[in-house]
Amino acid sequence: MFEEWKSFGAKLQLFESDIQTSTFQYFPMTKFIGNEIDNSNLEMLINYVRNIKEDFSSRFDKLKSNGSMFSFIICPDRMNEKDIDLTYFKFLQIDKFSLEFIDFKSSNIWQEKFKELRAELERSEANNLKLIANCWSSLPPRFSCIKKVGFALLSAFGSSYICEQIFSQMKFILNSARNRLTLENSDAYIRLKTTTYQPNLEKLCNEFQHQGSH
Repeated sequence: MFEEWKSFGAKLQLFESDIQTSTFQYFPMTKFIGNEIDNSNLEMLINYVRNIKEDFSSRFDKLKSNGSMFSFIICPDRMNEKDIDLTYFKFLQIDKFSLEFIDFKSSNIWQEKFKELRAELERSEANNLKLIANCWSSLPPRFSCIKKVGFALLSAFGSSYICEQIFSQMKFILNSARNRLTLENSDAYIRLKTTTYQPNLEKLCNEFQHQGSH
């Protein structure tokens, strides 16, 4: 998502320049009617692209300032600690991150591991997440804080739509007709509704006695 954001922002800059010079390389229909476009029309098009740029920049302000951290997912060997805002990961108890990162950057073996990962990603056309996850999982326990940060970045939501879906399901499940649901049962119902989890009903039934008097 960060790469797509960078690319689209650069394209908007290119579009603005294309209109300002009246080249219209990327606007073939506008170029076709070029003789009919006066200065007022040209200014309108330029302002339109500028407004898109400003809106795009303001909407993704956080991504602009912190998006580069996601390079840590595949390039931790190329990054410095100052490139990562660790305040986002304090809840993960990563007090030893700095010490581990020094050891990691000093290890030729693990730096080569991520170089190999990037080479595999270039060759692969699918299943990139599996390649990346397997690489991070292979890090030994002595790099536990680094792994926590890596997996936190991997699991970050690109959008809030998944959270919004869960809230909608919660509203449906926890309605006025179910006001006696316990917190534990509510959690189980929401998990069943919002995930692909399939309980083993036969095993669960065998673990309980059906007739309390026997």
